Amino acid sequence: MNEPIIFGAPIVLNPTLMIPFCIAPIVNAIVVYSATATGLVFNVSVNAPWTFPGTIGACLACDGDWREFVLNVVLIVLSVVIYYPFFRMLDGQLLKEEEGNR
Repeated sequence: MNEPIIFGAPIVLNPTLMIPFCIAPIVNAIVVYSATATGLVFNVSVNAPWTFPGTIGACLACDGDWREFVLNVVLIVLSVVIYYPFFRMLDGQLLKEEEGNR
């Protein structure tokens, strides 16, 4: 398979997945900014090493605030909700293509 792949799905040059690939980070940034601006989570005060898993690194970057861990889990769920309908459309397109090749 010579297609560029990002984490298991062919995202590059795929118009179906381009929409959530652009929308999900914007929505996540708005949610994080709102949570930080309203004081639901602490501001980032430490540069956590990039090798930490996202939820743990975010928690450590905000002085060990457990609410940042919860916010990261919420962001992951939100991203899955945004991507899910587009993956369903892609799956339907690939199924039609597979059935047409039989």
